[in-house]
Amino acid sequence: QGDSGPYLQYTYARAQSVLHKAVVSAPKKLISIKQSSILPQELAILRWLYRFPEVVEQAARQFAPNLLCGYLFELAKRFNAYYNNVPILKSENEEFRLRITEASSVVLKNGLKLLGIQALEKM
Repeated sequence: QGDSGPYLQYTYARAQSVLHKAVVSAPKKLISIKQSSILPQELAILRWLYRFPEVVEQAARQFAPNLLCGYLFELAKRFNAYYNNVPILKSENEEFRLRITEASSVVLKNGLKLLGIQALEKM
């Protein structure tokens, strides 16, 4: 809980748990979703994920890993709120929600790696 490495690791492990429980084992295909069916929480995560390359570049340019840390904490906060309030599995938009979960997971793992912190599959 709070702004700590274990909080980020926990969020990554939580996302991995959802992905492992998913029964979607078919190859990924292009999905189509109506913009009107995208929840505000999903949009908040998608808009935040989009900023990752920019934040990494800025943190490197300024020699400021705290910028990356702040970004990851905000992503973890948004993902955990999403996880707690929106059913991901067995929902009408399950595949879309799994993609959001996977994208959040990838960004968390890459961000943790840049900070020299191991992303744990389970906690």
